[in-house]
Amino acid sequence: MFTQTLLIAVVALLAGVALLNVAVVAGALAGIGGTFAVFFAIWKFFCQPRSCYILGALLWVAKRGTVAALILLVVNPHLAMLMALWIIGAIAGILTGRMRKSRCPIPSLRTSINQLPVW
Repeated sequence: MFTQTLLIAVVALLAGVALLNVAVVAGALAGIGGTFAVFFAIWKFFCQPRSCYILGALLWVAKRGTVAALILLVVNPHLAMLMALWIIGAIAGILTGRMRKSRCPIPSLRTSINQLPVW
């Protein structure tokens, strides 16, 4: 639930940036904050996942967000969308580095949400 909700909020954020719509961006940021506040807190409290699972879920979302940003950049090319693509790609790179340092298995872009070891 955490991963799915976070992915929807990230895609909404990218769509807001592509449309240059401040209201959509603000709503998506509120959605991302709400996802971390509610679902992540519940997931962390009840399931007590390992850090590899948390980083894997965040990387899975970042990889899909990078693909969505690339598609939106092709559809609507402007500097704000290019910066969004660069930022989410950097986040994916940082998460990959953290996972490699912790010797965690790295989820592929082709990994379905049902195969993530997070539930």
